[in-house]
Amino acid sequence: MNREYLTDELAGVIAASIIPEIRKQMREAMGHRLWSEMIHATAPLERKFTAVMRKYFREQMAVVRANMKKMPKAYRRKDAVDFWTFGRREWDERLRKEGTAFMKEVTEREGPRVMQQLHHMVPDAEGRMAGVGFDVTNPNVSKYLDERSFKFAGGINDTTFNDLRRELAEGMNAGEGMRELAARVSMLEENYARYRSMMVARSETIRTANAAAEMSYVQSGVIEKKEWWAAGDERTCGHCMELHGQVVEVNTNFRNLGEEVAWKPSEAIEDLMA
Repeated sequence: MNREYLTDELAGVIAASIIPEIRKQMREAMGHRLWSEMIHATAPLERKFTAVMRKYFREQMAVVRANMKKMPKAYRRKDAVDFWTFGRREWDERLRKEGTAFMKEVTEREGPRVMQQLHHMVPDAEGRMAGVGFDVTNPNVSKYLDERSFKFAGGINDTTFNDLRRELAEGMNAGEGMRELAARVSMLEENYARYRSMMVARSETIRTANAAAEMSYVQSGVIEKKEWWAAGDERTCGHCMELHGQVVEVNTNFRNLGEEVAWKPSEAIEDLMA
């Protein structure tokens, strides 16, 4: 049998087994690079919004303690939290406005950055994306900001109200007085200031950056699919790792689970790897 033919055939078998792994490694490297660039670009905004949320939570808890001083006998009632807590309409509206301003800033920064990225990544970008830039006035941008900020404010304050109700109920059931109950509020405030403010800011930064990226994909006219890419670092939740590598069409939900995720334009990467 022809030795040269065997060598060529063996080389073909080896290549067939190695190339998919090489493609996988290249895709992972591309994902890591896009993730790192996104984190680097949005880190200052995340820190800025962390400070906003810290101030918001501290002032909110201060209102609760002030209400407790005004109505100290309310602790005898089962609905004491309703007397002591913050006004939902006022605080929802404040957070919605602050959230909208933050999300708008992230979108205005990330949208153009991702669009510029696509110009470099997509093959024949000059012909396929000539003159295409990110349009911040697009109705889909304002639609996202309005809907997300409303849901964001309501969700944050729902959690805060439930935390307050639980803490105060536990204290009252244990026979604690006003001083001990106020201490519980202060302890919750410190937890929010140290940890929750950062987690909220991080989650919303990544969520909004991903939304801006997807809007860029749609506006580009050349990206039809997106891929769920989880960094696998300390920011990543378990649900995100489960969905790592899943590909769906743009404007389609992967699944209503998980927060820490970076999307990447699947079609463009597939073209580059071909």
